[in-house]
Amino acid sequence: MSSLKTDHDHVAKMYIGCETRGGDLDQFFKYENQAHPPSLSDNGSIRLGNKSDLTDILESMTPHPPDIPQVDAKLLDGAVIFNILKPGKSKTFLDYSDSVFVPYIKNQFRNVTHLDVIFDAYLEGSLKESTRQKRVNGKRHRVTDKTIIPKNWHIVLRNDANKKELFTLLARRLVTVDWEDGKSLYVTDGFSVLC
Repeated sequence: MSSLKTDHDHVAKMYIGCETRGGDLDQFFKYENQAHPPSLSDNGSIRLGNKSDLTDILESMTPHPPDIPQVDAKLLDGAVIFNILKPGKSKTFLDYSDSVFVPYIKNQFRNVTHLDVIFDAYLEGSLKESTRQKRVNGKRHRVTDKTIIPKNWHIVLRNDANKKELFTLLARRLVTVDWEDGKSLYVTDGFSVLC
């Protein structure tokens, strides 16, 4: 309640100042009046929740197109792809890359001429980073071509060093594949782009 009262007093003073000086009210209400947006944070700490809770709500509000639209380009989230594609019989990360990950990307590349695969890169000091640091970090697994995939393979993504090595391995593997002529592939590797 004290936060709401302070916010109310702050906005009231700014509103009066804007009116007195003949300011544009549309412009006045266009910007945040707090350092941390209340929709995302609670006094500087990110609000936690399950993003998946929103899917049913968003799907009910979104009209479904009758047909799959024809597109020239696709943008894929590499971390999401890793999470949805199980290793199957792959023993090492190189096996996984060659027998699961790359074939999936090839399939996505069939009907487009341009494909972007984006892997996460976290900025120091961001709200997302501070939230991740509060979580329990997973066990460190050195991720190389010859590293054996752990039985609980999702734990690899719970450690930032694991993620960086995994994403680099997958990104560099993608750019070594022979793709069809006339097609362009762009893959992020940290803050760099490979093509």
